Amino acid sequence: MNRITAAQLAAAVGMGDEAAALWLAPVNEAGQDCALNTPARWALWLAQCGHESKGFTRLGESFDYSPQRLLAVFPRYFTPELAERLGRTAKQPAKQPEIAEVTYGSRMGNRPGSGDGWAYRGGGLPQLTGRDNYIAAGKHLGLDLLAEPDLIRTSRRYAAKVTSYVWDVHGLNKYADKGDLLGASQAINGSKKPNGMEDRTARHNRALAVLGISAAAELERILGRRIS
Repeated sequence: MNRITAAQLAAAVGMGDEAAALWLAPVNEAGQDCALNTPARWALWLAQCGHESKGFTRLGESFDYSPQRLLAVFPRYFTPELAERLGRTAKQPAKQPEIAEVTYGSRMGNRPGSGDGWAYRGGGLPQLTGRDNYIAAGKHLGLDLLAEPDLIRTSRRYAAKVTSYVWDVHGLNKYADKGDLLGASQAINGSKKPNGMEDRTARHNRALAVLGISAAAELERILGRRIS
């Protein structure tokens, strides 16, 4: 199984037919780049990309947070005073570049005070983040993402294609081959407790079902034996 159909893409991700038609070619090209040649590999890819991009609708990370959400999502980086100054209120829109600078400005190769936090915020289907990752992904793809980071936030082709860097650097097909959704999510999210596991799991189960694999069949494949 090297390619998926528009109907499979729409059903697995939960998108409309028109959106699926627009995404089909970029997704199948990315599938070739990522060596997605089994239903299990495709299911993991669709689940992870679907989660990170909110069903292929978010190609660029938003920092449109209220002060309350800033304190809930980024408690390490914001005091109540700073959250109130930068967050979205009835009197002002969220100051997104400044929020990104506080959150990412001195991490992942970003240079403090340079605007890198905003320039290299999450992008593409996998929400690639940080200057170091943009440099490495650009080399992987043969693109200058350092100079043109918006490529993966504005082009469906490159938003999908950048997943090949994430797939390769984390060796994600090995997780797909053994049915290890948690391990793949930990690798992508960089945490032992990945966020959104409920959504990732639901998306994974839906993609498996759409591609013709029942939960029991997937467990038997992982165990290498029948369970009934």
